[in-house]
Amino acid sequence: REALFAAAIGPLNGPTASPHLLQLSHSVLQEMAEEPSEGVSPRTLAKFLGRAAECHLLFGDRAAFDRCRERMLGIATRSNDSFVSESCTLVELIRCILDGDLARGSELLENPGFDSDFHVFVSRIHGARINIWLGRTAQLQGMLEGTQKFVQSETAPQIWRPARAWLLAASGRVEEASS
Repeated sequence: REALFAAAIGPLNGPTASPHLLQLSHSVLQEMAEEPSEGVSPRTLAKFLGRAAECHLLFGDRAAFDRCRERMLGIATRSNDSFVSESCTLVELIRCILDGDLARGSELLENPGFDSDFHVFVSRIHGARINIWLGRTAQLQGMLEGTQKFVQSETAPQIWRPARAWLLAASGRVEEASS
């Protein structure tokens, strides 16, 4: 079960995926919907559910996003794993953005306590959006700290380089964003 769920994470691609990969993501979501998750570690299940939640949004299925979110919250409550808690916070940030609850999203970002570089970076991208929408552009500069190191690491997928460029441009560092 652990290996099956871990393998299913890979094909769950985000908004930059090609149409073929999006079809694969949709197929994986449909197949995995029937799979029991007993015996899967909290961390693997949280990774899977987080990616699945985002993919469900790509396909316009808010109810499935909410179901994944609820399952993640339950796993976080039962486990004592910081990665699981951080993953839940990111999904909660997405929910706040979807619902226009920017004040709550801003609260989540005030003291997230993320250990994972990946979670720090993604929270900064979501946080930048929230701060721009709330007119707090001065806070964007602090969100850039450490992002270059992350996006240039071997563990960072290529997708995060454009996200950093967006963050640079949003904070007025257009020339640096272009490079």
